[in-house]
Amino acid sequence: TTVSTEPTYREGQGRVNELSSWEISIIFIGLVGLLGNAFVVLVILSSKALRKNITTAYLINQSTIDALASLFMILQTLITTESHGNELYCRLWLSNTFLWVLFINSSSNLMAITIERLVATWMPLWHRVSLTRTKQLLTVAIIWLPGLTIGVAQGYIGSGIVDSQCWPYGLGGKTVEYMGYVTIAFEYVLPIVIFIFSYTKIALILRAKPVNSTSDSHKKSIQVIKVLLLLTACFFICWTPNAVYYFLQLSGYVPDFTSGWYLLSILAVNMNCCCNPFVYLFKYRDFQKAIKNMFNRSKVAPLNSRTSDGKRITTTEGRANP
Repeated sequence: TTVSTEPTYREGQGRVNELSSWEISIIFIGLVGLLGNAFVVLVILSSKALRKNITTAYLINQSTIDALASLFMILQTLITTESHGNELYCRLWLSNTFLWVLFINSSSNLMAITIERLVATWMPLWHRVSLTRTKQLLTVAIIWLPGLTIGVAQGYIGSGIVDSQCWPYGLGGKTVEYMGYVTIAFEYVLPIVIFIFSYTKIALILRAKPVNSTSDSHKKSIQVIKVLLLLTACFFICWTPNAVYYFLQLSGYVPDFTSGWYLLSILAVNMNCCCNPFVYLFKYRDFQKAIKNMFNRSKVAPLNSRTSDGKRITTTEGRANP
């Protein structure tokens, strides 16, 4: 995109000896997001119950995208050496293109999860029969295409070498401006429209066609929807300031990206990568159970051994049973 999460960088300046408060903030957010999302993936993969859930592949993809975005936050904050006329390094690295590709993919994946839950609620029979694991994995792969297409194109066109100096953003003229509107539409407006429509429709369906509230599958479905609503709320809170500011800048109401409000909006966008692990940890009961099982597995699993006289015993949670 035409924006940068490293506003203190200027070509020819290179890495300063001490990290600024801005850079420290970005690195801290990146570390929390990287560790948190990596932990989510580890917990889900360790749980057989969670792996069976049709939504799990999307949740793993979401955490993988957010973990990679967090990693790039750290790397692109620390590695800002001069381009020395290297076009690719300037256009793809110093412009933070990879980071914004992942941000777009994160939005795409959240839309996919929401649509999947809508279909599961609206057409449950078709959902169970037609949405195979292969189709689901294919969908996960397709989710990565919009970010790669929009993010790389805009980042590559909007940056470049001018008079031996790297301009990480601000080039491209009208082409990048039009692509900016496309980015806002796909990255923010379309997800909001899908979220509002999908969750309104889900609420109406559940209200009009009540299901047996004692059903375990029904309870789990409601719980997943509640978790996704919290993720959607995080998305709205974190992305709205930046989307509004970017739109105002494209429209000419805001001159550039040097405002303190803009920097705060960038922090909010980065923090969106940290939200999901905390939502799962405090609100997703199946995830909480999976954490307990993962840490208690060594205690629950029986260990076979023998006494001094050759008699076999089985130990479970430290107790020996003959």
